[in-house]
Amino acid sequence: HPLPLLVKHLIFRLLLTSSSSSCLRLRNAELAVAMASSRADVHEFLGHALLDMYEHHPGHRSDAALLQQAEESFRRSLLLEGKPFQPLTDQLEGVTAKPTSTASKAPLKTPSQSVGRGKGKPENVVKGGAKSPASKPANASTGNAKEKAEEGDDRKEEKLVNPRSCSSRIGLAKVLTEKGGDPTAFPPDLIASVTSLYEESIEINPRDFEAYFKIGELLDLKDPKRAAAIYSQYPVNFDSPNHDDAFVAGEVVRLSMRGKDYTKWSKGSPELVNVGKSLVVMARVQSLEVIRDYVEKLEVANHTQILCEVFAEVNRKSVDDPDMRAHFARKGWIVGPETLKAAMDAARAARPL
Repeated sequence: HPLPLLVKHLIFRLLLTSSSSSCLRLRNAELAVAMASSRADVHEFLGHALLDMYEHHPGHRSDAALLQQAEESFRRSLLLEGKPFQPLTDQLEGVTAKPTSTASKAPLKTPSQSVGRGKGKPENVVKGGAKSPASKPANASTGNAKEKAEEGDDRKEEKLVNPRSCSSRIGLAKVLTEKGGDPTAFPPDLIASVTSLYEESIEINPRDFEAYFKIGELLDLKDPKRAAAIYSQYPVNFDSPNHDDAFVAGEVVRLSMRGKDYTKWSKGSPELVNVGKSLVVMARVQSLEVIRDYVEKLEVANHTQILCEVFAEVNRKSVDDPDMRAHFARKGWIVGPETLKAAMDAARAARPL
């Protein structure tokens, strides 16, 4: 007899639970794919199991075949996105049901694929594992409430579709990066493919820190401006920033101020404002000492207006606070005939922090 539904789901969940053993995790993933091949998450799980075996198992390190299989699993997962998947109850019937004696040597099939064997015509089978009305006895009640409820549940399950996944995209990007060899020698088409996967992951989950880190690492030398622009999309918590926020902010500043382009920024430009926001986060999480070198560079470039606002934000005060105005005066950041308040109002109107 088929296993109870609760037991089936328990077995399936246990298979998808990470194991300390790479070999066991891979075997579990392969069995999960056999049980529910129309689910994108099991192909994703298999891809990560293969990638983990490739990266950490001493007997399979740098095995090109494992890397190829991982790529195929991740791509299969992406192909299944948005498509309906067969309910787990149907998928497990063929695995757990005991085969008949006349078909013991035949490969196991799900109920939707199998037909009756033996004398007479094959049974008509419909999706969901239930027999069609034609196979029921003539005196069966078609209005049975329980059967209607079960059919309703089947229809609901059939509407389930595979969602978009960050993990599949990041896994595939890692595989392509590994196959590409030296990151400094990546061809433009490979950089575009990997970057696109990470950007799609960020679109799905804007706080996917790993995606930002990997894309920044990839574009660090090739296109630092683009890397800084992507880092700037990270939804930093300005009220209560954490160390992840501070890391992203630090990368925005470092990549944006590489070279001498910052000397040409206009007041209120996106690059200058993003750097100003990031300096605030860095100083709040760490200290003003951390941003000292960048402050000096901006001061030499005469970006003193943004520095006034940065220091006021770090201290959670207004730029017109008497203490702040005294500090700005000591630093010599009030220049020209324009008053501080007018300068700050103009800066905020152009591009507020």
